[in-house]
Amino acid sequence: MMTTKKEKKEQAAASVYTVGQLAEVSEKLFGTDKIIVKAALKTSGKETFTEHEAVKIVNAFRKKEVK
Repeated sequence: MMTTKKEKKEQAAASVYTVGQLAEVSEKLFGTDKIIVKAALKTSGKETFTEHEAVKIVNAFRKKEVK
């Protein structure tokens, strides 16, 4: 996943959250279960995320085809 210069600047200014923190607000922020958020974010290999980053990762994860 490549990060653009604009995204890097936004990340530097934005708050950063852990997987657990994001999972706690999973229904409100992502409209899905905690387990989905945890699985999506853990597969990214990172430990902390901005809200924008997390939303992109979780949405992409939810759209993946189940094999």
